[in-house]
Amino acid sequence: VSIASGFVVPMICIGATYGRIIGLIMLYIHPETEYNNPGLYALLGASAFFAGVSRLSISLTIIMIELSGDVLLAFPIMVSIMIAKNIADSLIHSLYHSLLALKGVPYLESDTDSIKGVDELRASDVMSHKVKTLQVVESVKTVDKILASCDHDGFPVVTKDNVFVGLLLRKELKLLLSSPNIFLDNIDDKPKVLTWKEMKDLNERRDLKGPISVSEEYKNKFLNLIPYLNTGAYSLPTHFFLKDVFCLFRTMALTHLVVVNEKNKVVGIITRKDLLGQNLIHKKESKKKKRSSTDLITYQPTKTDNITLIPKQVQNNSQKESRMKQY
Repeated sequence: VSIASGFVVPMICIGATYGRIIGLIMLYIHPETEYNNPGLYALLGASAFFAGVSRLSISLTIIMIELSGDVLLAFPIMVSIMIAKNIADSLIHSLYHSLLALKGVPYLESDTDSIKGVDELRASDVMSHKVKTLQVVESVKTVDKILASCDHDGFPVVTKDNVFVGLLLRKELKLLLSSPNIFLDNIDDKPKVLTWKEMKDLNERRDLKGPISVSEEYKNKFLNLIPYLNTGAYSLPTHFFLKDVFCLFRTMALTHLVVVNEKNKVVGIITRKDLLGQNLIHKKESKKKKRSSTDLITYQPTKTDNITLIPKQVQNNSQKESRMKQY
């Protein structure tokens, strides 16, 4: 029989079972002690197991006190919960964190202190260089081709000189492609703008989860993207510190962050997946390999010479010694 119990009831039952087993063992060892109550051990076991799996603390304490109906048990419940939570935090992340990872949800930690060497990384070290950009006035054929060729969710919109103007999401582009009445015959034509209410109605009526099919007769027409741009989208320079990028994603709940150069031209984009712990470790190791390769100076050999690799530090020390000898 299927029971809609979720995770709460199984966690309480499993923890109470383990707790009661320990209570029965203690009762068998010390039968004369009046405080060896298997029911109390079951309550503390349920509290500890629940805290270790879910990492709840204060709210769980209140829940378990309400279940027991005895305020005098608040202190042992709090102690068991805090011990279980601290031990679990030192070993592995919570069950719900694992479920987010299984579903592919890019969940960011509260900070990057657990990853060594992150302080040295910049935005240019973690950004994706292959950015799919759109022109301010783009052909319907190009927009349809870009959406079909990748699974990106955000697309920077640029001018002819690649200067960043704003950002458009995939679902917004699908909405525009599903509205042939706003297509333009020529680039210089006055744009036909959809109102917010019309876009909301389209979003409710159309199924935007699958691909959008565009008729061949419309592929030679154009779309003016200016009225639908998010011109307030965040952008940052390439030398921006990664810890500040991480903080910006966490505090502002961002999904995309465009990276620009000193001329405000798009050079990359950062998403939440780029900031996951495993990806950051990979980026840090790749940067370390690049740095170690640049620390060697290669001398081009002649026919009678061999290739010699001399570290920069050794070369600098030899230069200093030669200067000291001159003085």
